[in-house]
Amino acid sequence: MKYYFGVDVGGMSVKGGVVDEDGKVLFKHTCKVDSDAIYSVDNVVCALKEFTKNKEIIVKKCGIGVPCIFDKSTGVVSYGNNLDFKGVNLKEHFLKKFDLELEIANDATTAGLGEAKFGAGKDYSNSVLITIGTGIGCGIILDKKPILSNSSAVGELSHTTIVVNGRKCTCGNRGCLEAYCSMTALYKDIKREMLKNRQSILWEYLNVNDIDGRVFFSLIEKDSLARKIYQRFINYLKICVTNVANLLRPDVIIIGGGVSAQGDVIIKPLNEHLKEHVFAPEYTAKIPVVSAKNGNDAGIIGSACLVM
Repeated sequence: MKYYFGVDVGGMSVKGGVVDEDGKVLFKHTCKVDSDAIYSVDNVVCALKEFTKNKEIIVKKCGIGVPCIFDKSTGVVSYGNNLDFKGVNLKEHFLKKFDLELEIANDATTAGLGEAKFGAGKDYSNSVLITIGTGIGCGIILDKKPILSNSSAVGELSHTTIVVNGRKCTCGNRGCLEAYCSMTALYKDIKREMLKNRQSILWEYLNVNDIDGRVFFSLIEKDSLARKIYQRFINYLKICVTNVANLLRPDVIIIGGGVSAQGDVIIKPLNEHLKEHVFAPEYTAKIPVVSAKNGNDAGIIGSACLVM
């Protein structure tokens, strides 16, 4: 059995795991993103190295997914609008500090690869994973292989415009998808609406400065304000999914990120909308929308897949 490290860098945390060639995660370690992101990555990799040392497992290769722009040939990270993670040569750093060969990809691409190989996309040749979290990621898999570009800027679905002159996005532009249906955008919307509606029962269940998404979704059948916020969120997500379907015509669209745990609350309205609004539905193959299966491990598994 061969083993690999997979590291998944997100906006809030860095997750890493020891993964075998069957996609099984033997060990995981997570830490919050420090102001110096490379410190957090090192913390995770050190924990993985310690585990393999104790188990007498030899690992020589590591894959990493980052929400950043980087040069794939050199390994230098140049930009990440949600992370202070710039100017680091990751390939050089991993070789010198950990004696590991490193492959880099966009974090959504690695998560998409993990789902394509060992998750909800394993029975399809062409799949697209849309991850909904701090931002929105898009991993495009064609013929079981991820679409990669030298700068990793392929699949930036989050920064496609859905509202002309709309909300300001973290990237500097206005009207980006990320500003409307990321979890960050949803939490901001919930807070705005709660502050405007002080009598709402949402105040009984939610802390306006630390909103729990699972609690919010549990209230959409009980509270009209929660339903209104949810409906607005899902309507933007419908636009997102339809655009992906019409542009790429994948065999399946997979929804990942924490919101995918909501199941039919998210998946059912997307499937219903896509059935009617995809281009020429009566003449083209149905494109199912499904929940990711690997949960928070998708990025770890997919990053390891880069070097399998």
